[in-house]
Amino acid sequence: MKHVLDIRPVNHTKEQRIRAHVGICVLSYLLSTHAENTCLMSWKKIRSSLGGLHAGCISSPQGTFIKTTESNKEQRSILKKFSIKPPPEVLKIL
Repeated sequence: MKHVLDIRPVNHTKEQRIRAHVGICVLSYLLSTHAENTCLMSWKKIRSSLGGLHAGCISSPQGTFIKTTESNKEQRSILKKFSIKPPPEVLKIL
């Protein structure tokens, strides 16, 4: 079990912080397992694919806006399995 959770030594001294740390590790494990079961892909593959989605601030004479990268087919497929709409091309105009 420790190998799957990849828990390293905890450098907390207060019991409350140790419990919080372990709770976060367990929650992370549950979320990644749920994502793997939903997408039928490894967590590493899901994270790598969705890690390609970015947003950047662009300034031009017409104004400043936040633009996202175009999502590819695999990214759209993963987002669809979680009922999440792909991000719009322009997030915000400043």
